[in-house]
Amino acid sequence: MTKIRIRQAQRQDCEALLLLIREHAEFERSNATIDMGELSRIISALMPPVQIFVADCDGDLAGFAAMTTDYALWRGHQWAHLDCLYVSAERRSSGIGSLLFHHAVAASGNLGADRLEWQTPDWNERAIKFYLSEGGVASKKMRFMMELNGNRERTFS
Repeated sequence: MTKIRIRQAQRQDCEALLLLIREHAEFERSNATIDMGELSRIISALMPPVQIFVADCDGDLAGFAAMTTDYALWRGHQWAHLDCLYVSAERRSSGIGSLLFHHAVAASGNLGADRLEWQTPDWNERAIKFYLSEGGVASKKMRFMMELNGNRERTFS
């Protein structure tokens, strides 16, 4: 029986994690531009801009979740954003997504966040069904973005 352990990503996970990140972006019909150096800097930082949790299945990474925090002025409180939750295709429906999700929920609470928010493409019916079964509540909003020109180099303490 495979033992699944959810833990903080470590530097030695970078190669396998980068492959999962790229798979996730491709699955969502996009492209991941992060490279090994940037991922390694994030994971090694004293105060990383994102918390990355991995599903370790007897030494193999089967999925990951990435979470950030922000501040909601209307509520006057910090909140957490589940930026990514991804399980490799061959490991889906094994409970790994639920383990990663619940780990992110607990980590959010430990950080003092009053809620966790996330999004998924509207065509991803399987993910929508999963999040609803986990107690998620859908909120209709339009998401906007604007690409900003400038230096992509980031430094983390």
